[in-house]
Amino acid sequence: MKIVGIILAALMLLGSAVVGATGSNKSMDLSAEIGAAAEVLSAEQMEAAGLPSPARLKLGGIVGIIAALGALALLLVTFVQRDKVLLVAGVTMACCILAILLYPGIDTGPTEGMAPRTQAVVALLLAGLGAAGALLAKRASDT
Repeated sequence: MKIVGIILAALMLLGSAVVGATGSNKSMDLSAEIGAAAEVLSAEQMEAAGLPSPARLKLGGIVGIIAALGALALLLVTFVQRDKVLLVAGVTMACCILAILLYPGIDTGPTEGMAPRTQAVVALLLAGLGAAGALLAKRASDT
């Protein structure tokens, strides 16, 4: 069971890190684009167009990259300090949830792929499965 946990943790946590970093990058890009539009448009026009705050997107991107780094840290802790797995898993999951709450729902269009919030949800699910694998590997090594 230990090897299954390690494989599950490695695949899911790497996937979570990639998806989280991609969502963070997309959020930062959208923040820059909306920031440029905010210089031209008034606050009423931005609200009427349904554009989110560039600061919220940027903050969500920062939290998203922290969550991606947390997934990589959880992968490392799975092999190095197994007693810290539960703590790092909790922090990673909390960062993923915070990123979901911070990212506004944005329609990115048919050719732009997933919106940052959707990517954060996928990263959360992958991090949850990876944390389960890490805990399985930790439990198998404790017995």
